[in-house]
Amino acid sequence: PSQARFLGYVERLLREQNAYVDTGGADDRAALDLRQRSAGPPVAAVPRVVRLPASPLVRLGTLTLYDWFRRPPRGSFVAAVHILTADRPGGTVVFWSRAVEASAGA
Repeated sequence: PSQARFLGYVERLLREQNAYVDTGGADDRAALDLRQRSAGPPVAAVPRVVRLPASPLVRLGTLTLYDWFRRPPRGSFVAAVHILTADRPGGTVVFWSRAVEASAGA
C-alpha cells in the first residue's frame, strides 16, 4: 500500500508538470493516450526537467533516545539541526538545543 501511494504521488507530480515520457512501447503509448483523455492537464510525450516539490516546514517537539549509547554517557549534550545543501555537504547549523545533562542510570 505505501509503495502504491508513493507511485501515486510521483504520477501526480509528473502529471502536474506535464513531464510524462513515452518510451515507445505499445503499452506506454496506450497508457499515455488514456491519460490524455482523462481529466487533468494534457500530457506530453517529451522529456522535461521535473521540479522537486516544496519542502514542508517541520518542528521537532521531543526527542527521546533509548539504549542509544554503547557506554553510559556523562556530561552535558546538545543537539544541532543542520540544513544540507549541494554547496555545503556538511550542512549549515541552523539551531542548537539547550544543553542537557546525561545521567548514566537514565
